[in-house]
Amino acid sequence: MEGCRLRAFVAHRVAEILEMSAVSQWRHINGSLNPADDVSRGVSPSALSRCHRWFVGPTFLQLDEQLWPMSTEIAVDADDPEVMNSLRLVAAVVHQEVNCGMHLFDMVSRFKTCVRIVAYIYRFLHYKTFTSTSVTLSAWEIKKALAKCIHVFQRFAFPEEYELLRNGMGLNPKSKLTSLDPFLDEDQVIRVGGRLRQGIQLDINRHPAIIPADCSLVHRLVWQPAAKTLNEFRDALDWSSVDRYLADRQIQWKFLPPAGPHMGGTWERLIRVAKKALVSVLSGNAVTDEVLSTVFAEVESLLNGRPLAYMGSDVSNPSPLTPFYLLTGRSSVYVPSDILCTEQCTWTKHWQHAQVIVERFWRRWQRELLPTLQRRTKWMMESPNLKVDDVVVIVAPNSPKGQWPLSRIVDVFKGKDGRVRVVNVKTTTGTYKRPITRLMVLESVEKPP
Repeated sequence: MEGCRLRAFVAHRVAEILEMSAVSQWRHINGSLNPADDVSRGVSPSALSRCHRWFVGPTFLQLDEQLWPMSTEIAVDADDPEVMNSLRLVAAVVHQEVNCGMHLFDMVSRFKTCVRIVAYIYRFLHYKTFTSTSVTLSAWEIKKALAKCIHVFQRFAFPEEYELLRNGMGLNPKSKLTSLDPFLDEDQVIRVGGRLRQGIQLDINRHPAIIPADCSLVHRLVWQPAAKTLNEFRDALDWSSVDRYLADRQIQWKFLPPAGPHMGGTWERLIRVAKKALVSVLSGNAVTDEVLSTVFAEVESLLNGRPLAYMGSDVSNPSPLTPFYLLTGRSSVYVPSDILCTEQCTWTKHWQHAQVIVERFWRRWQRELLPTLQRRTKWMMESPNLKVDDVVVIVAPNSPKGQWPLSRIVDVFKGKDGRVRVVNVKTTTGTYKRPITRLMVLESVEKPP
């Protein structure tokens, strides 16, 4: 029987049977020869003797296989409820859309070459409005070409979000771009919006372009400045001086052979210590990311807190020399730093120390905290603005039980984005200014569509 003609449950069972055996291994036994029918039809225990066919099987099994009864092919009844009436053939046609812009980045390895190719294509398509006679590309053309490249990747990665933004509509709350408050710029590039657009001028790009993480453009954009820096560093080196410096100090490169980590005794020993500590702490248990990060920090602290030299009996210097001395100036991070001023401290040193702390804080604030302010964690869905004469209920935490003070909006205050977040409400006791998060609309002057 063809498995595709059977219904789901029976088809799955037939498939499991055929995986463990072949069709040629199965034979049909008539009811008169089937020993299973003896028990199902009722046989007394005394009749089940030691030589009964229930224990030894049908009698023809003791004969040669050529003398076994021939099994006849049983036709499948068309009215069987487990058999489908007809076969349904489904043909799927897969149409793969080729994106020329992305295909160009796959063919050309150098990022600058890709951008220049796009710039020349852009010049050719707009030759009627192009007034310059220079063969060399301008900075404006390179900028437009880069924006076009980003636009192509964005349309391929975020097609739904792009169409909604192009039509001036809000994004789906479930979209992964909603928290970034994206918008389209003049080059049709999706950029990060966020609350930083109202902030002070910073030495960062306040509205960076949103680029999908799994596209080749990200690798090119990240590698381009890194490769430029590495090339400048490589060109600045005087390799003859480097070779002479190494030769004078009898320094020669010797690499470990593959599969021979034990030959790097000093550093490989530290790796083994770290692995042993991790195995001892975790003991094969599955832990969360936070717990694993904590374990890594503890193991790192143990390794950096190990003594580098023999600990003598000198009481004037009880602290051993550890790697922490190179990192923090202390033998352990658990020991608080000495904040007491000695006689040599001056106000100038205090001021310099404070400036160092402020500079470190500013760098960490720009690097760690500032990017998190771009994301929007709530208020994902668009809601209509409150209007004058709307009847609302003031939600007050200190209101008595069962009392809901009614009020009417007499004035609204719009922000720079045109959204109403604060209103003046009039109650029986006076007029108050309240945020919209503390109001619940009962009756609006304009009914929603």
